[in-house]
Amino acid sequence: MLETYDLFITGWERARTLRLGVIVSWVSAEVYREVVPAALAKERLDRALCLVGDISRSKASALIADGKVFLDEKVITKTSYRLSEGQTIEFEIVHVSSDLQADDSIEFEVVYSDEHLAVVSKPAGLVVHPGAGNESSTLVNGLLAMFPQIADVGEPNRPGIVHRLDRETSGLLVIALTSEAHDALSEMLADRVIDRSYLVLVEGHVKNAVGAIDAPIARSSKDYRKMNISAGGKPSVTNFERLETYEDTTLLKCKLESGRTHQIRIHFSSISHPVYGDHKYGSKFDIGDRFFLHSKELAFTHPITQELCSFEADLPKDLREILDSVQIPE
Repeated sequence: MLETYDLFITGWERARTLRLGVIVSWVSAEVYREVVPAALAKERLDRALCLVGDISRSKASALIADGKVFLDEKVITKTSYRLSEGQTIEFEIVHVSSDLQADDSIEFEVVYSDEHLAVVSKPAGLVVHPGAGNESSTLVNGLLAMFPQIADVGEPNRPGIVHRLDRETSGLLVIALTSEAHDALSEMLADRVIDRSYLVLVEGHVKNAVGAIDAPIARSSKDYRKMNISAGGKPSVTNFERLETYEDTTLLKCKLESGRTHQIRIHFSSISHPVYGDHKYGSKFDIGDRFFLHSKELAFTHPITQELCSFEADLPKDLREILDSVQIPE
């Protein structure tokens, strides 16, 4: 059980120097509360967090995006929000110990690598990083075996990771091999300048040849493992293009303007077109321990060399076989 304590800090310098870490098993927590001084009036929220918590810009952005930063007891999810003198800023930093083990038995494909970053293709069934119920045998364990330099890059329990895919989703991920690349890639993701395209097979016939689903997403209050559409959720937009219509399904190409947990899955479920094989969100089809969602394309400007990078991962064999099984296009 995680135990935390509030720090009621009134002095700005004390906020910068005081730290509280309560270690229970492999977790420690730091809680900060500070009244914004005149010196920080009109400062960006993410930059203020860097000063208060002595954390990186990418870590500050992640805390804000995850809804873990409060101003006057209200959640703020905009990194560029400008502070006002007298506001009360509050946030918690949870650390997980970094005693991760490298495991060279983890199978994944390295599509590209240089001294700054790598692009890998993750198979379905592989969890990206350790967490509750998945303390080992993750992609991170395999990455540590291949790229041991990432041990101190980014979060302690997810070294090198700047974005994720669900366990059941296959395809491309970019991995930071240096702290400089990690901060830059995290900021690029927050600024939505990394293009990510997915192939997804959904149930039923999607009528529009192109379109967008614009609906805020929040964690379900009934089941913490699920997400749902909620007026109080985080802004989320999924753009799609219809590629093919089959007898009972539609093949789509999707591009994300945001990267929320389960975004494509919950968005299409919400319009009665659940992802093929996704039982959690209403699919009636069974394709084993996965669903039809594949991160096919990844494109971005290299954060260090400024070169244009573009990568593509072919559909894995099991998804190609599913496409064959849905038969003749309508």
